Amino acid sequence: MGIRKVGNVTLVDLEGRLCLGEEGPFTQAVTEQLAAGNRVFAFNLTEVPTIDSAGIGAMVRIHSMVARAGGKSRFYGPSKMVLSTLKMVRLNTLLDLCDDEVTALSGL
Repeated sequence: MGIRKVGNVTLVDLEGRLCLGEEGPFTQAVTEQLAAGNRVFAFNLTEVPTIDSAGIGAMVRIHSMVARAGGKSRFYGPSKMVLSTLKMVRLNTLLDLCDDEVTALSGL
């Protein structure tokens, strides 16, 4: 996982499966960024091949944490499998999903 800044946006580049036992570093990294005062996030899912219920839970927790802190978050670049999973559990109606980084950064 990598973290970088583009203007006032903190980009979190996720890598690997977002599954049980592997979602902890994601949650911890965002918690640390919020503690450092960052409030605007874009989460890059292009390198996440699969997601399970623990990963979905982590995404919802992150979305809620950022919103409670008065921030904004977007997730972008999900694979077909990840997007299908998110649609199956209707998270595409809760989370702000974008196709690519340029779209995700616009308006944040």
